[in-house]
Amino acid sequence: MPKRTKKAEVGSVVYELRQADRAASLFEGWQETMVWSCLKGVMGTAYADSQTRPLSAAVVLGDFCFLAGAPSEEMLSHLSAMRTFMILVPRDAGWSERIAAFLHGRVKKVARYATKKEPDAFDKTALKAAVDGLPAGYDLKMVDEAAPKVNGRVRNGGFSGVDAAVSVCSARLWRHFQ
Repeated sequence: MPKRTKKAEVGSVVYELRQADRAASLFEGWQETMVWSCLKGVMGTAYADSQTRPLSAAVVLGDFCFLAGAPSEEMLSHLSAMRTFMILVPRDAGWSERIAAFLHGRVKKVARYATKKEPDAFDKTALKAAVDGLPAGYDLKMVDEAAPKVNGRVRNGGFSGVDAAVSVCSARLWRHFQ
């Protein structure tokens, strides 16, 4: 019989997958680097309701937990017993509804933003408009040139604005795509 994860509750049917790729079909089509890194055994931990034929699965990397397959209260119970804070990323509406119902009052739904990875997804015109619309006083530099200065300010606690980081990145990206 497969070994249950250390922190599983008595009667739980959640296992740490020894072969994470066995849950790959549940995550098929989900273009998320962290998910596929875990399923390929590079980093993170995969959990499922079965070692051989999972119907419900979770991929955990740091604070992120990606949920796929059949929504499962057992999986949510197991995950919530593991940690007090976790960013739950549901694959579909079924998982969203199960999370809201099962963890009612203990979760907060927020929008999560990600960068598109497709080669033609980048809008050069929008980037140029953003760079051209920056207020006077910004000193735009290549990220390579500005990074040590910005990093120094972050470590010293003196860097407080996202705007400066955005302007540095925008300048670098705009020059790259010209």
